[in-house]
Amino acid sequence: MKTCYIYIRVSTDEQANEGFSIENQKRSCVDYAKMHGYEIKRIFVDGGKSARTTDRPAFQEMLSFAKKSPVDAIIFYKIDRIFRNVADFSTIRKEFKKYGN
Repeated sequence: MKTCYIYIRVSTDEQANEGFSIENQKRSCVDYAKMHGYEIKRIFVDGGKSARTTDRPAFQEMLSFAKKSPVDAIIFYKIDRIFRNVADFSTIRKEFKKYGN
């Protein structure tokens, strides 16, 4: 079976109360994982953290886990939940590939 990590983030209380709540993101990501045959290894959640930087506690923890225990995919609700700029996306993507993710 394919394996994955799920990453969830909200940056403001407003987002948490509107359609991007942690629970809504979690439900959507878990449903996606199940539909595509992924076993979820762990769910990482950053509440109240901006995506302007990758220096977020749960995000850094996920990177650490990916080094030790690679998975087939990282699932997230929308790209802006995990990255705000193309440079961060490119850097982290290369890092994941280096670890076998």
